[in-house]
Formats: sequence, structure tokens, C-alpha cells
Amino acid sequence: MSLLRPLRLAASAFTALSLLVPLTAAAQDWPTATTPAYEALLAEARAEGEVVLFGDPLLAEDFSRAFERDTGIRVVFMSGTQNDKKLRFLRETEARAATFDVFFTAYEGLELARNGYLLPIAPSLVLPEVTDGANWREGALHYIDDTATYLPTPVQYVSGLFLVNTNVIDPARVQSWADLLAPELQGRIISHDPRVVGAGEGIANYVAHVLGLDFVDRLYRGQQVRLVTEYRQVTDSVARGTHAVGLGAHFRDIVKYRREGLTHLQVVTPTDHSGYLVGGGAVIAVPSSAPHPKAAMVFANWYLSERGQKAYTDIYTLPSDRLDVTGGPWPDFIVPQAGGDYLNQYAEAWVRGTLGGIASRVQALLPR
Repeated sequence: MSLLRPLRLAASAFTALSLLVPLTAAAQDWPTATTPAYEALLAEARAEGEVVLFGDPLLAEDFSRAFERDTGIRVVFMSGTQNDKKLRFLRETEARAATFDVFFTAYEGLELARNGYLLPIAPSLVLPEVTDGANWREGALHYIDDTATYLPTPVQYVSGLFLVNTNVIDPARVQSWADLLAPELQGRIISHDPRVVGAGEGIANYVAHVLGLDFVDRLYRGQQVRLVTEYRQVTDSVARGTHAVGLGAHFRDIVKYRREGLTHLQVVTPTDHSGYLVGGGAVIAVPSSAPHPKAAMVFANWYLSERGQKAYTDIYTLPSDRLDVTGGPWPDFIVPQAGGDYLNQYAEAWVRGTLGGIASRVQALLPR
């Protein structure tokens, strides 16, 4: 059975009811403020009947039901393996034969947007709480594309930090990237593997950009950094004291250990370069051939509202760029701070410009 088949929401009492209740029976407490443009868009979307979302299965239940409740529009959810989803997104969008309306992505949609295969989202954002810059960090909703039109990025969090075992080494001795080159740390650093897709790759590319390829060589090869492909291995090894410092540890693993009472794990923000920003899979794209384009745009307005962002960030424990989505289950150390010297890796200038040249040289430096 194909992993890419459409998945109807589970037949719970709520879902069964949502198929029978007239579409006008949406929640009455959202949106908090509307516009004639949104009401017209909503009417057209309801006439289309449904919206097809394509993304992580974690969004198929409570998240999708919240959208149904607030808009009266039924959700059909599609999923699959990470690689299958990406390939299908690219294939169907380029063929202008999409079977879905909204795809949750990272930055894979940049070339599609550039070549006219995506619908512009920005012109259809008509809810005041979405368009008001006062609701967003740095005064505006971020987009990956330079035109700020196609690929909104409502979630950004900090990566590129150190995980330190305070029972093994004094954190005061590992406050900068240069500190990691100390002779005492040779063989005592573990990292998510930069040669595979993930945080390890992002960190190595970041270090190459801000400190140069020579530093990458001195760090990874000179310090005999152990490379592992599982995030959990980084946190486990530092927690046990097998390694003193970890790079690319997943913040959820760190939070889990802290909740279990391990107080000797400390996250250090380097003083010389404070990390980089990523957006996970929170970017949305709408193909030009979307079967329900109006419903897709209603979804975009809902998703980028306070209600939609709270529903999303509560599931993924990630901070939203919306200033009114606060107090969630995410740790403080991944929240961007005002004035932070961050490299935005979810920006077109990085993805289409700097990244290509740096990534290939890093991979050549660290062969398998």
C-alpha cells in the first residue's frame, strides 16, 4: 500500500460530525477581527468543499481538526516518508498536476516559486492579525523568497549551540568556537554527522561561513570529533560523560533529560557567533495547480494567525515568530533574542547564494 495515499482524518465523533454539520457551523470565536475580503475568500473556499494538506502525520489530527472547527472547511490529509513527500511535491508541482493544496516544506520551493509553479500567498493574506507587523518578531512575517510572496516562514529557532556536561568540563572554558580547539578537548567532542542532511550539516556549513574552511578542518579533523548519524547519540554521549561537548544535539532530547532530573547538561550560546536560524518544516507552499486554491488561502490565513500558530507550535514545541504566541513548551535557548547575531539559513540569499559553494567544499573536506 502506498505511503503517499490520501489519509482521511480518523473517524472520531468530531470528524463524523464535521461531515454532517453545515459549513456555516464554524467556530464563532475566530477570527477575532475579519474583513470583507476574508469573508469573500471564505465563502469561495467553502464552495470548494475541502482543503488537501500534505505534510507530517503529526498534523493530521488535532491541528487539522482545529482548522475544521474554525473555518467549517473539511481537511483531507496526505503524508509519506520525508523523501517521498519531497519528490512528490516537486514532481506534481512542476507537472502542474498537484493532488494537494498546501505543502509543508523547508526551502525546497524556492526554484518552483522562481519559475512560476507556486501561487503567491502574500496577496491573499487579508486577516488584520496576520498582516499587522506589530504581531511579528522584527515587525513583519518572514518569507524565504526575497519577494516576500510565496514561502512564508512563521517559525524560526536558534541552532548551532554547544551542549556541555558540567561534570566533565567547566562551561566557562567552552564559551566560543575558538575554545573548542583547546588541546584538552581533542577526542572529547561529538557531533551530528555533517555528511548527512540535518543539524550536523547545518552547523558545519555555518562554521565554514563565519570562521572559514580551515577552522572546519582544525575542528572536525584536528580535534578528532566523533560523528554520529542519530541525534540522540549526541545527547546520550554528553549526558554519560563519554564526551564533554556535543554539537547538533536535538533540543527535545535535552529537554527530556532535564525533565528526568539531569542537571549537568548545559546549553552554551557561543560568544563569538551566536548561532543560526532555521524554520524546520513550518514553511508552506501552494502549487499553482492546487485543486482547491481558495481553501488553501483560507488555510494560510488561519495557519499564520495566533490560533493556527499556537496549534502548530504546541505540537512541535517550536517558538513562533508571532509575538502573541508565548509560554509554549519550547526551551528558552532556541528562542531568537533581540539583537542576536544570527545567520538566517531560511533566506533565499543563503539557500541560492552562499550555501551551494560552502556545502560542496565542506563535503569535500569531510569525505565519508
